[in-house]
Amino acid sequence: MLRLLLIILFISHWGACFWYYLGVNEQESSGVSWIDKAGLINTSIYEKYVTSLYFFITTMSTVIFLPNIKRLDMAISLRILLMKESLQ
Repeated sequence: MLRLLLIILFISHWGACFWYYLGVNEQESSGVSWIDKAGLINTSIYEKYVTSLYFFITTMSTVIFLPNIKRLDMAISLRILLMKESLQ
């Protein structure tokens, strides 16, 4: 069970890093990316990472994506999703 949770966390982390990389790469090449559209230009790397992780987990776990969720709610939702995934 712990091994499965670690695998899920590892894949989710790399997926979030890849999603963030795509946003930064697109921002540099065209000037507009999901980072800009989400209003995260002047935020910390932590907020960008949590947003990337939230998007990746909600997309990959077929949960409805809610783009207007507040950042604190997003962190709480992320914890709930991780708990949900560990129980399956």
